[in-house]
Amino acid sequence: DSLLQEMSEVSPLRPGPSPILEEALHRRTLLARAQTGGRRAVINLAIAFLCLFDANHMVLLKLISSHPAYFSTMVVYLLEMAVFSVLLTTSLTSIWSYIFPLHSTSPLALTAEQFRLLRLHPSSPGFTKSPEVKSPTYPNPFTPLPGPLVSPLSSPPTQQSPSSPTGSVTPVNMSRHSWNSTSPVSMPSTPASTNLRSPHFPMAPSSPLTDTSQLASYLSSYSQWEASQSQLAEPDTASQASQSTLFWQGAGLAHSTSKLDFSPASNSPKSVYQLSSPLPPSLTQDKDSTKDTTKDQTNSKVLSHRLGIDPMELVSWNENLRVWLTQTLLRPLVSEVDRVNSTLPRVGVADCSVGSVPVDRLRKVAALPQVVSSLPSLPTLLPYLEVCTDQTYMVKRLRDLAKTGAMSKFKWSSGGEGWTDRLPTDSELILHCLATYMDSRLQTSSATRIAMGEGGDSITPFTGVHFYKHGMKVKQEDKDTLALVQVGRSPTHYVVQIGGQQLDVGGGRNNMVHSLLLFLHTVKGERGGMLGRVNLGLSGLNILWVLD
Repeated sequence: DSLLQEMSEVSPLRPGPSPILEEALHRRTLLARAQTGGRRAVINLAIAFLCLFDANHMVLLKLISSHPAYFSTMVVYLLEMAVFSVLLTTSLTSIWSYIFPLHSTSPLALTAEQFRLLRLHPSSPGFTKSPEVKSPTYPNPFTPLPGPLVSPLSSPPTQQSPSSPTGSVTPVNMSRHSWNSTSPVSMPSTPASTNLRSPHFPMAPSSPLTDTSQLASYLSSYSQWEASQSQLAEPDTASQASQSTLFWQGAGLAHSTSKLDFSPASNSPKSVYQLSSPLPPSLTQDKDSTKDTTKDQTNSKVLSHRLGIDPMELVSWNENLRVWLTQTLLRPLVSEVDRVNSTLPRVGVADCSVGSVPVDRLRKVAALPQVVSSLPSLPTLLPYLEVCTDQTYMVKRLRDLAKTGAMSKFKWSSGGEGWTDRLPTDSELILHCLATYMDSRLQTSSATRIAMGEGGDSITPFTGVHFYKHGMKVKQEDKDTLALVQVGRSPTHYVVQIGGQQLDVGGGRNNMVHSLLLFLHTVKGERGGMLGRVNLGLSGLNILWVLD
């Protein structure tokens, strides 16, 4: 049927044949033939002249009979002249292709790498070397920006230009001699009375200290300056309180008619700060979300350690699985629903469509003769729809999940618009579709039929064997058991059953995807990629590519 055929088709994006490559290979073949054309021309010319000589002198015919008949002579003559004509034409063609192998074609531009791969020399006839495209060079992000650094307190007035702003410019000195100076910056020549609270020592020496007397004098003057700074550092209590009030209130609160001025021309003696208002509740980070994110990261690290892979590789597996589910399950399923809905009115069933009527009604419609002949895939579509009684919600949710390339709208413990606790979560919906897909692909073994009893067509090789929904009993005594087991309904939670042991990858938004990845990794590592009698690798369903 068309649904199974569409789902089974694996069509990776492969680039089409390159016309440049085909032309290059064709010319390379012509050049290879032309290299041997000279030898062929010499051999053909030799044979042609032998035929011409024998046609004129009848040497071979006279060896057979001393007096050949006239009819025989004419037949041999005509045959040898025909061979001479063909060989002469072939020789001239070989000589022409040897001298001018690609005479009527324009040169084909190839890069140096293409010349190397095709094993061609850049001077080969019919080819030319294309100019190399230089990639744009970007500046090194770790190199310092050119030019000086701006320091408003570290340059003397003599270095300022008349048009420069208040801030002065000081070049950066990175030489080893600059580290010998006791003061990295020099103070402007301002009287001490105007800068009593300056944090820089005004009497710093301009040259390095070379003897102990200069060092002692410098230390003495620095101690006196430090003592004077500590005395001046105790402001009046009232002024301190008023300054503190203005510092936090800002000009906008101290003077009701004024506003904060952030323009460059502002000559405010001190920067004015304001208390920031708290963010609205909608912008604050949710504590539960932070805990869930931290928990997911911890679970990912534990699972990657268990699988023996890098955590970033686990992220890549997660994305690959989402892409596979979208391309192999969701989009073909939605396309089949649209095809069925467009075909039913044409066969006389206009009051019935997928997503508007229950599954039982669709099952009766599928048994109609005109539907059987026009839509043989409808019975195969019905098991995918049995997970939910609200068919309108289910079809809409499948469309939403299939819109993006990697199920970006997937919600692990809830669903889309209009979802309630009575409806399946996205995790349950996706795994039901996957289980139905695997039921249609795997082959039912005799052991499965015996274990599940005489169920006829209701026996499923994946559901009930390798997948157990919530409430289904798992046979833990079987050592060969390998199954995905749903152990929680709200929130949705899955574990991997291997023999009598249940492996839990942790709860959260990645529980379903990581459980499925662990299941596939176990199939690949412990069962050689075989699930039952079907290979999940490249020669079968090709689902194991998500682990590459």
